[in-house]
Formats: sequence, structure tokens, C-alpha cells
Amino acid sequence: MTAQPKSTPSVSGEQGYKPMKTLYLHVTRKHFDQIKSGNKEREYRPWNIYWKKRIIGVPFEAVEISYGAPKAGTRERITFAWDGYEKRLLEVKLYKKGVYLYFAISLKGQIIEGAELLQ
Repeated sequence: MTAQPKSTPSVSGEQGYKPMKTLYLHVTRKHFDQIKSGNKEREYRPWNIYWKKRIIGVPFEAVEISYGAPKAGTRERITFAWDGYEKRLLEVKLYKKGVYLYFAISLKGQIIEGAELLQ
């Protein structure tokens, strides 16, 4: 007798539920506040091997921006519907001066949860 694989039920009890694939990004307080206020519509990550493996070809459904420490209970989060990314060349002036390629991850998708849905 062969065992049949069990599908994980969703909260509503549907069979075959798959959890939402989310890209998690941690940011500084300054950037979190800019995103929360709507003044920052993209979050940037370097175009390198580390981020390419995590972003390219992955069927994300959401991007979660967070600030703070979960264990201390000070973590704040905002989850946006996935709206893709673009390749961007950015000039860096503070460190490693020069022009570098970055993932420009869109934060224009619908807000799914967090930050009181930005009211």
C-alpha cells in the first residue's frame, strides 16, 4: 500500500493550498518611514549573486518590508502585493564610489497588511 501525499489545507479548509511566496526585505528606520509615508516607491538591492539567486525567476506574490527586532517585540512590517522589479544603474557617492547595477523592487503594489494599511 502506498502512502498518498497530504496537501496542506488553507485557513478556509481548501485542499491543495500553497502558502504565498514572499520576498522579505529588512530596512533602516529612515527608509521604513519613507515607505510608510509613501515617499519611497522602490527598495534597492545590489545586482549580485546573492540577490540574483533570491529574486530572478521566483514567482513572488508579495514583498514584506520590515524594521526592528522580532524578539524585542519592536518589529514593524508592511506587506505589498508583488509588482516586480527593474534593473537600475545608480551612482553611489558615500562608499564604493561609482555607478552600480541594482534591483529596483517596486513598492507600488496594493498593501496587503501592516502599518495600519497606511490609512
